Order: sequence, then structure tokens, then C-alpha cells
Amino acid sequence: MALRLIEMVLSEDEGITVRKLLKNHTIVEQRQVRLPENKVMVRILLEAEKSESAGPFHNFLPRNSFQR
Repeated sequence: MALRLIEMVLSEDEGITVRKLLKNHTIVEQRQVRLPENKVMVRILLEAEKSESAGPFHNFLPRNSFQR
């Protein structure tokens, strides 16, 4: 099984929004780590074939920062 890791640093409020979005997706693993300055690091591990349906997470990234 091929996997894809999506990793983001977000505000705490955006982290809550991502957690709500995750309820609608099948994920392998999800972690949130608190960082200084009211930030969280979100790590989402998905099956690669299902990661394209995770489009809502890409809305949190600046257009030129997304890397595959």
C-alpha cells in the first residue's frame, strides 16, 4: 500500500477545522503537535490513491508552497 503524508503548520483555529474535515475522510493516522505562538503541526497519513480526495486540506496552503 502506497502512503502519502500531508504535513502543515497552521493556527490552532485552522487545526480545529482540519480535525473536523478529517471526520469525512478515511485516514491511516493523524497527529497534531502544539507549537509556540498558537500554532499546531498537523500530520495526516493517507493511502496515496485516496489522497486526491483530500482536496480540502490543500486550501490551507499557499498556492506556491504545495509540494508533491
